[in-house]
Amino acid sequence: MASSVARSKIFADPGAPLRRRALGYARGMGRLVRRVLDGYEDVAEWSPDDPSSVEAAQLRLRDELGAGYMAVIADGDDNQPVTELPVNADMVILTMPMGGG
Repeated sequence: MASSVARSKIFADPGAPLRRRALGYARGMGRLVRRVLDGYEDVAEWSPDDPSSVEAAQLRLRDELGAGYMAVIADGDDNQPVTELPVNADMVILTMPMGGG
């Protein structure tokens, strides 16, 4: 089993494809992750077949959105914004909005 440090920093290479890595995660599990300076950290995970895990992940997503985070599903080079948990997604990424103009 991977250590908690390895599990929370799975995507340390920002150029790596955003897909699940085999570090102890069960197939079919969705993950809610927060983008941090050196990769991603786990926030929640769920199984589409487990209503209580889906509900817990949905509540956590709402909390994070309420705190100012944006949520996206990465699909290749395209990031699709979401405001509700897509139950069948492999990964939903939380990030802070970028300023500029």
